[in-house]
Amino acid sequence: MKVNRYISIFDKKTEKLLDEISVDNVPLDILRDIFRPQENDLFMIRPYDINEDQLTALNLHSGLHIHFDGMKNLYQLDCFNEGGE
Repeated sequence: MKVNRYISIFDKKTEKLLDEISVDNVPLDILRDIFRPQENDLFMIRPYDINEDQLTALNLHSGLHIHFDGMKNLYQLDCFNEGGE
């Protein structure tokens, strides 16, 4: 099973999905350090809200340059199976 992880960016007012940006290049152990998942989610399958510090860390480890605008947008780390299985 191939797992893909994305930063999903939503408009705070409309909840419309604005963008999905792959963070597949960030190793799982780094993601665990950033998000501190519960013991029953060590593969980080569940969605995780992203705060400004976490987005800064994701930018650092992924080579991305996503600007955090917490007044307008919601940020979430999402995980999907390739092929939807």
